[in-house]
Order: sequence, then structure tokens, then C-alpha cells
Amino acid sequence: MASERLQRLEQTPASLAYLLAAVLVVAAATADHYAGRELATGFLYVPAVVGLGWLLGHRAGLHAAAAATVAGLLVDWPFAAPSAEGLVLWNVVATGLLLGAAGWFAGEVRAHRELLRHVTHVDSLTGLYNRASFLVAVDTELARQDRFGGDTTVLCIDVERLRHVNATRGHAAGDALLKGVAAELSERLRRTDLVARLQGDEFAVLLRATSAEAAPVVAQKLAESLSTWAAANDWPVTFGLGWASAPFTGMNAEGLVERATATLYDRRRALRGGEAAPGVAAKTAHA
Repeated sequence: MASERLQRLEQTPASLAYLLAAVLVVAAATADHYAGRELATGFLYVPAVVGLGWLLGHRAGLHAAAAATVAGLLVDWPFAAPSAEGLVLWNVVATGLLLGAAGWFAGEVRAHRELLRHVTHVDSLTGLYNRASFLVAVDTELARQDRFGGDTTVLCIDVERLRHVNATRGHAAGDALLKGVAAELSERLRRTDLVARLQGDEFAVLLRATSAEAAPVVAQKLAESLSTWAAANDWPVTFGLGWASAPFTGMNAEGLVERATATLYDRRRALRGGEAAPGVAAKTAHA
């Protein structure tokens, strides 16, 4: 729950974030004014500086720190005795430097957090979701289905003869093939569907609101599209497809993916005796 609230907060528009930071700086300056010079009040500006740095990056954090420094100077300078003006200036500048460091650090921590999130959830080669994040998405969709009804289908795709490509054309060509498959899948599917690379030559698709009756139609169209794409780009590969639908309660993501991959492997074993011509055949199965 807390993480969801934080994610919603992180989606705050830039204009609103700057407005909130300005309000916090003014409020801190007002409190600074009434607190007097006997009390240390520099910490009052920290929420505005750190908050803006976190939401919009380290440059925004520096902007907030500069605004806080100016506000602090405007509060303290008019009431300073001539003999103490140098000390006031030093205190304000020192506080501003510390606030600037805090704003910069907040932005850097947020940037590294986003990078870690990206590395954790995304396949580095194709840019698709990885297995772990895909399973989380499927579990979320199944939970929604249990509550509101509907159908959920998982489609698994296997790029067959990838090892042949790696052996004859090199691993760079194999990587290019996988990237191409990822792009083709992303282009052919709906925006509401989710594409992932499970491992090696295996991909998966979460088909939201897709029934067991509609799944074969989607699979066949995708199989034809992948085969046409492979032939057009001279890739000597075929594609195995399998799917499983969950119009019932109690199924989890791992179980649904296992059912889909099991039907794919069953179909592959059934066709072992007569391998299709490379680049043109796509084999489908369902559960």
C-alpha cells in the first residue's frame, strides 16, 4: 500500500511539484521569520528541497535549494545588525550549500532507484518485461479476474532453431533475432497486452480479457505474422506456440505459464517426426 502511494506521488506533474515546493519554501520562511535568530531553522526548508529533488531530479532539487537560500537571506538580512551582516551571510550561504547537497542527493537516489527498478523488471537484451515482472503482472490480472470476472490467457512462444542461428551466424545475429521477435510481438499485439521474455528463446504474452475461445484465433494470427516476418528477414527459424486460459479461480501465474508451456512442448514432441521448413511454419497448441 505504501509503495503504491509513493508511485502515485512520483507521478505528480512538474508544474504542481514546483508549486508545492514554493508553498513549502514560503511556509518555512514564515516560520523562520517568527522563530527569531536564536533558533536554528534551516531544517524547515529540507522537505521542499528533498521533495522536489526526488520528484523531478537533482537539478530541480538545486532550484529549490536556491529558492530556500534566497528566502532565508530575505528573512534574516533586514534584521541583522551591521556588525553581524557577515555572519548572517555566512550562515545563509552555508545552509544553502547543505540544502543544495540534500537536493542533489535526493535526485541521484531517485535516479538510481529507477535504474535498479528497470534492471530488476526488464530484460536487458529486448527491453521487454522479464520473467519475474511478468509473473507479478499475471498474478495481478488473475486477482482482478477473481474479483470482477472475465478471462485471462497466457500465450507462450518458443523461437525454434535459435541455436542453429547462433552456431552458423554468431551470437550477435542470435541477439538481433531475439530483438526482432520482441519488436514484432510488441507491434502486433494490443496495447493492453503485456509481452515478456521468459528466458533464452522463450517469450510470453499476457492477453487480458481474452477467453479460451478467442485465444486460438489470436495465436494463429500471431503465428502467421511471426512466420511471415521470419521469412521476409531470412531467419531460418520456426515458432512454437502454446496457450492456457484461466476462466476459473485459484490459478496463479506460475501455474498458468506452466500449462501454456506444457502444451507447447507436447505439440513439439508430437511433431518431432516431421520438422517443418525453416522460416515458414508456426506450430500452435492450447490447454
